[in-house]
Amino acid sequence: MSALDQALRQIPFGYEANRVRSDVQHALNSPLLDAVPSVRERERKKALSVVGTLVIRYRGTPYNLPIELVINAGYPRRPPKAFVRPTPDMMIRDRHAHVDGSGVVYLPYLSSWQPRCDLVRLVQEMSTTFGNDPPLFARPQNQPPVQQIPTTPISPSVQIKQDATVRVRRAATLRLAQLKAAIDVELKAQQKLHALTDSAAETERRASQSRRAADAAVLELGTAQDQLRRWYAATYEDPPVPSLKGDADAAALLAALARANAAEDALYELDAALADGRVGFDDFIRDVRRLARKQFFDKMRAAKIVAKRSPDRGVYRQSF
Repeated sequence: MSALDQALRQIPFGYEANRVRSDVQHALNSPLLDAVPSVRERERKKALSVVGTLVIRYRGTPYNLPIELVINAGYPRRPPKAFVRPTPDMMIRDRHAHVDGSGVVYLPYLSSWQPRCDLVRLVQEMSTTFGNDPPLFARPQNQPPVQQIPTTPISPSVQIKQDATVRVRRAATLRLAQLKAAIDVELKAQQKLHALTDSAAETERRASQSRRAADAAVLELGTAQDQLRRWYAATYEDPPVPSLKGDADAAALLAALARANAAEDALYELDAALADGRVGFDDFIRDVRRLARKQFFDKMRAAKIVAKRSPDRGVYRQSF
């Protein structure tokens, strides 16, 4: 049985035990972490502790940073705890942005922890962050190392105060991260709203310009129509229509010409029907002869009427 499985048997992770085993195993397989799992017991509560070194790159040079990851029952709903564990020849940098004086690690990834987060990503975040700003530095040779085991035990009241301070700081960091995320979402929404407002204003401006241009075009078109109407009335006045009342010759001439023109139209349609195959050749010849004969007699009748009328009394000139 592996050390990880032995440790997991002692901690009540419940139905999340498989998730814990998977996340821890993936973290141990990461090239950035060289660590060993074990059981950590404090205040009669057991937790899974992963102690080892984290690889960071500071100015291109790799360094091994001693760390500890503590996974308590409730993971992954509750975030793990991360610590920097300096060796006797190391010191924690004062006022570090992500590590306090006791070695507790504060990262946005931890403060905004969600059940979908995992330890591999946490290890990567720590490596990147501490590579840009290492939390440890070598202890000066003239400065003695801090005694690892205190000569006097810490009183329960002091321990409670320290634990409360850590919890308050963690809660404040989480709340600040949540507020920052909410503010970012609100700012993005406002920017999008401003962009939509500007776009709507621009669209309205263009629509107003198009409406004014359309009104001007309609007005110009109306003016042009009036001018065209006046020009047509002045250019194409209706000629006087002669009265045929009481003029039998004129009425007969008009009737003969109408029949001749009708026969001409019928002959044209027959020719088209023959070309389309709608009329047979024999029927076409028979109808053409009949229409041509009638048309001939109508034209002769019209010619006689015109010849009968003297030029000064003519109603229509000969047009056939």
